[in-house]
Amino acid sequence: MVNQEEIHSSQMELSISVIIVDSTRKIDAVSHIHDEIEMIYMMEGYMDFFFGKQHITVNKGQIIIVNSLIIHSSKVVKGVYTKYCKIQFCPGVVYDIRMSEYKYLTPFINHNAFSYRLLDSSLNEGDLYFAKMMVSVANEYYERNIAYEIQIKSHMFGILAYLYRADILALDVSTSIGKKRVLLLKFDNLLKHIEENYAKDISLQDACKMMNLNYNYFCRLFKEATGKPFIKYVNFIRLAVSEKLLRTTDKPITEICYETGFSSCSYFDRSFKQFNGYSPLTYRKKFQIAEENSTPQHTKAGSQ
Repeated sequence: MVNQEEIHSSQMELSISVIIVDSTRKIDAVSHIHDEIEMIYMMEGYMDFFFGKQHITVNKGQIIIVNSLIIHSSKVVKGVYTKYCKIQFCPGVVYDIRMSEYKYLTPFINHNAFSYRLLDSSLNEGDLYFAKMMVSVANEYYERNIAYEIQIKSHMFGILAYLYRADILALDVSTSIGKKRVLLLKFDNLLKHIEENYAKDISLQDACKMMNLNYNYFCRLFKEATGKPFIKYVNFIRLAVSEKLLRTTDKPITEICYETGFSSCSYFDRSFKQFNGYSPLTYRKKFQIAEENSTPQHTKAGSQ
């Protein structure tokens, strides 16, 4: 089964993890998946990365950007000294609307926009700037001089701006979400309540009472804020949780169905397939590919 990587954030308020590491330590990674977007700048040597059966070698001076919820693994070439700078950050950081508090919603905002992208600091001045900003973030974190948190934020804004300008992150998505900021904050307590109680019966009537809004006004406002009718939003959260349980546990599908609040397995199966195109069983098998990486197919380095 594919491993769900647990990210230990070095700066919780920034929702990022930063590390510079070399091959004197074990830095290979078996097939895994995580909610964070990952950026790796190869400072020395080179390293192989695998996306299912696709294989890409990242050389010195190159940066690989891996999207959230993308299965990947990496392997150091024996005898080659390798050193890299890695930054992982939550998609919620991109949208700057306290979305990181909605733990089941944010990972799916940027999902499927891209699998990975490759930048090359030896060929492009912009990519060189990007690499320097990554190292600056790491240096600020390790040195921890006065106001280092502010400086890290400044560098991260520069990194994010470049990702937008390079069409790696979709500006139109963040802009549309940004316009909904006030509405999302209005529903803040309710959204948290849903994420904490998705396994229970959450009725539309109870939600209206919680918000002290009449039925019609609540329905219109909630859909405007989230893009989904209330019941579909609740099921969206339940399906998001079920995806994670299918990837990261061996729990029976029936158990996952009821644990995430669905009333029947047939309804769960039908809803799950509508959500991502696969049945729960097919989805689980799709992510059980760790051993398949032993015979990767080499592809040309580039964006996917």
